[in-house]
Amino acid sequence: MVVSMKKLVLRNIFLNNRAEQYPDDIWDQFVIPIHFHTLDMRDDKKSVVILGGRGSGKTMFMKYFCHQTAFSPDRKEISDNELKNIGIYWKPDIKFCRFLDKDWFNEQEKENIFNHYLALNILYDYSKAIKSISSAAMSKGKINILSHPIPDSIKPYFNDSTLYIGDLEKFVEEDITKLDLWITNDTIDKPKFITFSSIVERISESLSESDPRLQDIFFRIFVDEFENLKPAQQRQINDFIRAPGKRFSINIARRRHSDIVKETSGFEKIVDIHDYRTIDLQSYFHEAHAGRANFNLFAAEILIFRSMQSGIELNNFDIDLSILKDENKLEDRHAPEYQSKIKSLAKEILPQLSVNQISAYILDDKALLNRWKKQLKTGLKYHNSTLQDSEFLRKDHSEDSLVSAALVNRDSDRFNPDNVCSELLKLESDNDKSLFSGDGGWTMNNIYGELFYLYMGIRSKTNPLYAGFDRFCVLARGNLRFFQELCHQSFITFESENASHSIRKFEDLIISTHIQALAAGLTADKLLSEIEHLGTSGPNLKLLINRLGKIFELSHKRLAQSEPEINHFSISFDSTSEKDRKKINDLLNEAKTWSVVYAKRDTKNKGSLDSETEDIIPNPIYSPYFGISYRRKRKITISAREFLSIVEGSEDSFRSLIYKYASKWNVEIDDSEQPDLFPI
Repeated sequence: MVVSMKKLVLRNIFLNNRAEQYPDDIWDQFVIPIHFHTLDMRDDKKSVVILGGRGSGKTMFMKYFCHQTAFSPDRKEISDNELKNIGIYWKPDIKFCRFLDKDWFNEQEKENIFNHYLALNILYDYSKAIKSISSAAMSKGKINILSHPIPDSIKPYFNDSTLYIGDLEKFVEEDITKLDLWITNDTIDKPKFITFSSIVERISESLSESDPRLQDIFFRIFVDEFENLKPAQQRQINDFIRAPGKRFSINIARRRHSDIVKETSGFEKIVDIHDYRTIDLQSYFHEAHAGRANFNLFAAEILIFRSMQSGIELNNFDIDLSILKDENKLEDRHAPEYQSKIKSLAKEILPQLSVNQISAYILDDKALLNRWKKQLKTGLKYHNSTLQDSEFLRKDHSEDSLVSAALVNRDSDRFNPDNVCSELLKLESDNDKSLFSGDGGWTMNNIYGELFYLYMGIRSKTNPLYAGFDRFCVLARGNLRFFQELCHQSFITFESENASHSIRKFEDLIISTHIQALAAGLTADKLLSEIEHLGTSGPNLKLLINRLGKIFELSHKRLAQSEPEINHFSISFDSTSEKDRKKINDLLNEAKTWSVVYAKRDTKNKGSLDSETEDIIPNPIYSPYFGISYRRKRKITISAREFLSIVEGSEDSFRSLIYKYASKWNVEIDDSEQPDLFPI
């Protein structure tokens, strides 16, 4: 990899985290997912539906298969196999498509105009694909098809100057202008409407007969953001999925949970497996057992690859990262040694403190230690205990010491200070017999809740539980855009604090846990502010996350931490009208579509309705903003009425709800906190 000697700007490494910010040719940018063999569609001509949440990489994935990348100038010795599955990309202009739905067009006109608009856009990239093929460095020599004549059978579609395939681009550009003028000016002559299917089919068939290397030529047409089209427009697209051409297929990309139609313009529906197959880009990262490890590997590869691409030197690393762009070397990336090395390097850049290290730090930090002492003394006073705080502070058992402060604030006799202190003493002599020890012991069950409690009370200190490569991956939850934003904010702050130093080697790029935790908060704040602009229910979704976050934040402030780490919920629909039930389900579906929340089946409780056994979890990326846990541990069940109060209720309505939970959890709300508790 060639290293540029120009000044390296860390803040630029992850500046571009959206596919739209990259060129159409991403040959040198795309890191091939390690599970690519399950995603590759080039040996199949059936239509595909590409699923993925916001920021999952749908557009980047499609661009990898499109002609600009397949026939990139950076590629040498391109195989003729690329001619068997040539990608064409179209992202609808949603403003224009919705304009077509106005009442001044009758239904037949709407259908004809949209079909014409669809045809022009597909043919435009089709003409670009012809150019890409003609200029590509094919392994068996170039194939110049620009001078191939337009078949006689479709010449009536074109004007007299469109004689060769190379003339197609100019024709399309002119007709797009004519359509635009006619749509906005009714004095202009109506354009001649065309359909793309016959044109693509006839030209491609003619090309297949012109050269043996083109005999299997096939075009895969991608339609991005399918869910944003109007239902009637979706049905028109579905017509081509139901009845594809010999030389082309229509493929769509959409957000998971998005509301789409499967009907065609006729009386049929498109059916999974029969008419298309589904590619879920995130399922590999969300698998029950291996999903997190799968994502961690891919995130590590992205982190190292982008950094090296920007010019950071990597010494003493004997792996050629060009394998990240080579489909033939996917097997190499499954090797345990490779995976261990790449993850270890990522963890060196983004180090993290263990829970034990964080606990030890707290006992040495004056402000945090004082907060712990205050919590402990409150519990001792509650039990009328004469024990001193020093009797609970054991630096060689820092985690256990911290947890003891929460335990002595509980009502049960089991947690009276004498018993808790006695169990601490057992750690000195017989660790295995102490109730603090082992799986399911007091410390394991309560230490995270205690750490969040302590840091929540001193917001001037960044919480290291949000720092570290592995924790960044948990916060991102399989979303590459979120992970890259966490890295971006980390790199920005790191560069600002090291402005006088030249960062050239990986050894110099070790980002402190303080900077990482700060970056996590900045990322959460940024993404939280974006929610109100998502979809048609953005303002309600922002209220949902903001207000839920405040409720969960309140639960984390409980002295006793008897139910630590509450950060998700389920809804009880008892005595709920069908109207309200639909309103709630529609809003939750919208929240899932935009990756604001996700849902998991609650296997512990069996409710009478599916919705009652579904846990709704806010995306963990927002957790640092509220200072709450990102681990799915405990939940609350709220009524449908309370849910509606959260997403659309007044400030007074939400205030009543907050005070209800404050009373239930025995948490005092200071007057100084009130403005923060009721964001609108």
